[in-house]
Amino acid sequence: MTAAADFAAEDDGPDDTGHLDELVARLGVSTRRRPTRVELPTSEGRLSALDWLEPGEAPEHFFVHGGGLNAHAWDSTIALLDRPARAIDLPGHGWSEWREDEDYRATTLARAVAEAAPAHRPFVLIGHSLGGLTALMALRRIEPRPRAFVMVDITPVTISSGGRPPRGIYEPELSFGSREEAVDWAVEQGLGRSRETLAIGIGFNTRRRTDGRYVFRHHLAHLPFAPERFDRDEAEYWPGFDPEVPTILVQASRGVVGEAQVAAVRGHAPWVRVERIESGHNVHSQAPEALVELLRGLDG
Repeated sequence: MTAAADFAAEDDGPDDTGHLDELVARLGVSTRRRPTRVELPTSEGRLSALDWLEPGEAPEHFFVHGGGLNAHAWDSTIALLDRPARAIDLPGHGWSEWREDEDYRATTLARAVAEAAPAHRPFVLIGHSLGGLTALMALRRIEPRPRAFVMVDITPVTISSGGRPPRGIYEPELSFGSREEAVDWAVEQGLGRSRETLAIGIGFNTRRRTDGRYVFRHHLAHLPFAPERFDRDEAEYWPGFDPEVPTILVQASRGVVGEAQVAAVRGHAPWVRVERIESGHNVHSQAPEALVELLRGLDG
C-alpha cells in the first residue's frame, strides 16, 4: 500500500490555471473566471476546492466529482456555464486530505461535503457518480436546502447492480512509465471526449512516485480493491431525496444507469425529472455542452 513518503514532491502544488487558455479556446468560450484554490476545514478533515469567481461573487453552483477524479473534472462544464461556481476535491481525492479510516462511502463523505457547501444561498447542487450519491446524502444536511439538485449518471440502485467505473483506477498495481502512457490507457478506456482533454485530466489526477512511476493521485488507488467499497444497501439512500428540492437525474446513454434504475427512482421519488444525454458515464467531459444546457434551464 502506497504511503505519502513514496511520492516525489515535485507536483504537490497544482497549477490550477495554466491549461485554461487552451481549454476555453477549444470550447469556444470567453469566460473571465479563473479558479482559485481554497482550503475548507471540516469536522471530517481538510478539503481543497476551486472557486470560480469574479470579485464580489458567491458560488451559484456547487459541483461534486465522481470517484477517482477531482475538482478539475468540472473545468469544461464550469467554463461553458460561465457562472460563479465551487468545485470540491472529495476527501481522499485531488488535494484534499486522505481519510485515516479509509472510509470512502458516500454516506460518510456526505458530512464533509455538506460542511463545504457555499455559505451563499441558494445554489444548485450537482454531483456525478460517487459524487452524485454523496451529494444526495448531503442534501438534507444543507440548510437552507439547495434550490435544485442534479444527479449525474448514478442512482442508489446502480450500486447494487454492477455498474462501476473502470476497475483499474482503483487498483494499486496500476502504474505508468509516464503521463503520456497514462493518457494512452485513458483513451483505451474511453474515459473522455478527446486526447487533449484527457491529457489535462491525467495531469491533475496522477502523481510520480519516488521510483519514477506515475500512479493515480486519489487514495482509493492505493488501497486494496474491495467491491464492498461500492456495493451498498440502496435502502440507505432513498430517504436522501427531498420532494422540496427540484431534482434532475441525468441518464447517460452509454453510462451505468439503465431503465430499471430509472424506474426505481421514479418509484421511490416520483418528483424526480429524468433527462437523457448522449454520452458515456463521464458526462462532464464527454458532453459538457448538453449538461450546461440543462443547468441553464434551471435558471428559467
